[in-house]
Amino acid sequence: MKVQIFGDSVMRGIVYSGNRYRTVSTRFQSLQNAGMEVCNYARLGHTVDKGLADMKRRLTESAEETTVILGFGGNDCDYNWDVVAQNNDKNHLPNTEATPFVATYRACIRHAKSLGAAVYVTNLVPLHAKRFMDHIGQNGRRKAIEE
Repeated sequence: MKVQIFGDSVMRGIVYSGNRYRTVSTRFQSLQNAGMEVCNYARLGHTVDKGLADMKRRLTESAEETTVILGFGGNDCDYNWDVVAQNNDKNHLPNTEATPFVATYRACIRHAKSLGAAVYVTNLVPLHAKRFMDHIGQNGRRKAIEE
């Protein structure tokens, strides 16, 4: 049995701890201990469109014995905060708008299923509001963003 994971930093196992990012290396150890081959293709900063391109490159043959786990959305619903801070009087769109996000996510699911894979989709993890505001407010952006 093979497990292929596509998604963003959360799916990769990257956590922010002690003012730095680190990878939780034992995240999928229990699956590997159960005899499963785990291929984690999730990447920091990935949006669903990057994920679909990566899936099409990596998942190309029969996947009857494969489980695909998808976890996108965090980077898609985020904004370019430097641009928001510089133009805080304008309306801004997220990195991926809702309609293309849904269509591309569905394309990811269809692609994996068309090759025979079982597909599971994860949900977004909740944000810690203060840490998120501290993060996007770095480099003097906070005041401009809050105006």
